[in-house]
Amino acid sequence: MLSEAKPKLPSIGEIHIAARQRLADRHMNLMDKIMKENSHKKKYWILGMADCKRKNGRTTIRPFLKAYDSQPDIQKEAYLYEIDNMAGTKSLLWVMHPNDKLAIPSINKTISVAG
Repeated sequence: MLSEAKPKLPSIGEIHIAARQRLADRHMNLMDKIMKENSHKKKYWILGMADCKRKNGRTTIRPFLKAYDSQPDIQKEAYLYEIDNMAGTKSLLWVMHPNDKLAIPSINKTISVAG
């Protein structure tokens, strides 16, 4: 009797990498949509956040992006892009991590902030 080969199940690492890629793809699709909608503006800011929910042992992460005409204040667990259509640039200004660490990529520094 011939034994049938069972399909190989993906490892936890492969599942994690695939989920991370789907999250990055969703983020880029939202970013592209906002950039197209605001292409007529000279300069604007995009504030990004993620909504994390845990249900039945699964964690669901959904990115949320919103465009602003003026620079918004720093918010917990968020990040801010500055889009300058005149210069054709997109810059990540800051990232506020869950552990109250504020990262400023343009100067390659991270500082602790009071929560």
